[in-house]
Amino acid sequence: MNTTVVPRHDVRPSDHIRTLQNLAAEILDIGAEDILLAEDIAEMAGAGEDPVLHLLLLSMLDALNRGSLCLPLEPHCFNPALLKDYGG
Repeated sequence: MNTTVVPRHDVRPSDHIRTLQNLAAEILDIGAEDILLAEDIAEMAGAGEDPVLHLLLLSMLDALNRGSLCLPLEPHCFNPALLKDYGG
């Protein structure tokens, strides 16, 4: 039985997720490939519209692009501009 999950690229993220992605692209050290990777991971996890998961994934990719394999998870470590819509 093949259990491979293939992301669907015919489904576009909601406006809310797209706004988060655009803001992250402006503020963080991420590119289009990182945004697409975060979309694919969220979709494969069955949480394609979860803004908190997107925020975490984009922050993780930002840390990785900056040369770190660690992502501090304390609230003060996240960019305040990204957190303002999510209760941060």
